[in-house]
Amino acid sequence: MTSEALWHVLATGTSTERLEAARQLGLTSDPGNLSRMVQLRATERDSWVRRALDNSIDQLRRSGMPVPATAIWTSETASSDLDDVRAVVTQKITRTLIHEARPLVTDVILAARREMGQLYETSATFRAANRLNEFLDAIAILSDASKSPTIVEFDLSTMLSDHIEERGYRAKAVVAMRQDPVVVKGDPVLVRLAIDNAIRNAIEASEAGLAPIIVNCGGSEADAWIVVLDEGAGLPADFPNAFDPGTTTKSKDEHFGLGLAIAGQAMDSLSGTIRLVPREPRGTSCEIRWPQREAAQA
Repeated sequence: MTSEALWHVLATGTSTERLEAARQLGLTSDPGNLSRMVQLRATERDSWVRRALDNSIDQLRRSGMPVPATAIWTSETASSDLDDVRAVVTQKITRTLIHEARPLVTDVILAARREMGQLYETSATFRAANRLNEFLDAIAILSDASKSPTIVEFDLSTMLSDHIEERGYRAKAVVAMRQDPVVVKGDPVLVRLAIDNAIRNAIEASEAGLAPIIVNCGGSEADAWIVVLDEGAGLPADFPNAFDPGTTTKSKDEHFGLGLAIAGQAMDSLSGTIRLVPREPRGTSCEIRWPQREAAQA
């Protein structure tokens, strides 16, 4: 089917037909499709078609096409049951490796304390050992984000307000907009992993006292969503896939580049996505979204 025929289906077809057309557009090589997909994604109301458009946009980006600034960074969703099986296996292997690695790190710390005495607390060895433990903690969190979701019904707005309060984010100008109940289905642990990384990235990207960081949320029969809006510097236009582990704009001495990888994996476990969209004149919109139809069937 030609590109124009696919666009005709997207304009007139049923939800199922439009979903397939959105997927097929990702296999084309027409640069004009990319701009049209970005525009359609902004107005598409069907969450499944939106996800298919996200994946098609990402496919074209990986093929080397220049991507419009409004749709550069999108996390990927599991495409098959095989991906789910791999995630479970990866989680089990990772937990085993961490379990074996922690005693080795402890042995190094104890040996260093014996050999260095009081000098240990101010040594480079002390800092390196702490950094290694922090890295193992980050890998453990990434592993947790791969877990099979436990779907429950919960109040999303209350969860966000409680999380902001518990983490002390209110003191850093993070504001939760919704106060009325927003009842959705999902795994609150996975949602917290995603939102916590989104908020921390927004805080680190923003200048203190410049503008509040806005957190909003909503839900429908189709999907649930959270958006974090900041007025920080944003990601550079030539930035690589932000969701790849180890990718960061910050110093590797302070960051492992696993924050967005954790958030993306948490949403992947819920068959959801995260999108980072540049704002005008500055800042980033982090959009977290996961389907409610899949949650209801789980």
